[in-house]
Amino acid sequence: MALKILNNKEKKKVIDVIKEQYNINKLDLDYIFLKNNDNKVFILSKDFSKINIDNIRVNSFGLYFAKIHPNGVRLSIEGSQLIGEYANKNILDINKKEVNLWVRGNDILTNEKLDGFVIIKSKNDYFGSGYYKEGKIQNMISKDRRIKK
Repeated sequence: MALKILNNKEKKKVIDVIKEQYNINKLDLDYIFLKNNDNKVFILSKDFSKINIDNIRVNSFGLYFAKIHPNGVRLSIEGSQLIGEYANKNILDINKKEVNLWVRGNDILTNEKLDGFVIIKSKNDYFGSGYYKEGKIQNMISKDRRIKK
């Protein structure tokens, strides 16, 4: 897996898309951003820059934060937990019954006015993001992270 450290301009572009998508005024993500060939973004401590990764073979570094899509940035579960409290739009607060469906991989129907990628939350807990289209939020939790029972 080839990982590329994003320069400040590339990092700012990702952050700006997130800020616009969720109407966030100020977002300070003081991390190193890495991107792989699948456009997945990982974040890690700035201390990482002191390590030479050229001869290290690993699958990934840091925390899986988001995936860049042509129509926006889809946050991972952990990404939604980092960003969620700052979001002022495209955030859906669901009830306990809907949480149980969501974590099992089901889509959610809603009458809310949303646009594109949406953060899913229940009270103060964040459960990742999905894609809103025509009254339905498509579940994007990977199959290996869903609750099976």
